[in-house]
Amino acid sequence: TLLDPPSPWLMFNNFLFLILISQGPIDKNIMNYDHAYHAGNFADCLKHALLVHVLAYYRSRLKPFVCIDAFGGQGLYDLTSLEASKTAEAENGFKRWLALENPCDLVMEFLTAQRRANGRQELDAGLYAGSPRLMITDQMQAERLIVVEKHPDIARNLFLHLKGRGRFRLRQEDGYEASLSYLPVPEKRAIVLLDPPFEEWDEFKRLSHCVVHGLKKQPNACIIAWYPIKDLERPMNFEQEFMEASPKNLRVHLDVFAQEGISRTGVMVSNPPHRLKQALIAAKEDFAMLGKTKPAVLSVTSSGLE
Repeated sequence: TLLDPPSPWLMFNNFLFLILISQGPIDKNIMNYDHAYHAGNFADCLKHALLVHVLAYYRSRLKPFVCIDAFGGQGLYDLTSLEASKTAEAENGFKRWLALENPCDLVMEFLTAQRRANGRQELDAGLYAGSPRLMITDQMQAERLIVVEKHPDIARNLFLHLKGRGRFRLRQEDGYEASLSYLPVPEKRAIVLLDPPFEEWDEFKRLSHCVVHGLKKQPNACIIAWYPIKDLERPMNFEQEFMEASPKNLRVHLDVFAQEGISRTGVMVSNPPHRLKQALIAAKEDFAMLGKTKPAVLSVTSSGLE
């Protein structure tokens, strides 16, 4: 007897299965990190507190510099939106810091920057400013902002959230390639923020390549590189390559002991401001407030800064 031919749906499922197995085992570092769902979470608190401190230091020097934001996002986030409400990650991040009665200097600096960047007179728990909005707020005369966002819809929102607030150039292309194309900058001083979405199989490899070649092109650049820590091997390899590329560096880990989702994150900083390490150490108690099942632990180590 003749067998019935397989249904189109079964054939399609088999096709998908063949594609998946051809890619090898699923990479647990891939996250599909849509920032609308994660704005104001503990990872944002860490990287944006660092960014605000670095910006304040560069501006205090009263010399021209360039900010390059390789993965801009949309710049400003509504924490009452459907996306943000679905995960409620800001409840265990930004909003916990908002509730502090006597925040440390680093956190106060961050909260003040958030208030000024969200465009309202008072700090509003319903809004969260992303990195491009933090960079463009209080921009100096001799300061430039280059922001990259490859997704068309997000780039349009970003343009609207930056328009009229300062000088910026928005590029809709690959963040790694665009960042490297601008280095070295004529101003000879640059802050480069790399916080990729980790949507690609080779994200750590591309991040390392961008850092290494960026520092070859401009050795004194302050590169702030954020990454999730979901296993040990690839983050450790990335950190080693970062430290080899930048003899003066800072490594920061934050573990919030979550039972699901991202629990631990890291940031590497090349050529960091000399007071950043001490500011982070003094902020350990405030970072502890971001813990989920127990107080969070902030670890800060450095090379070449002693």
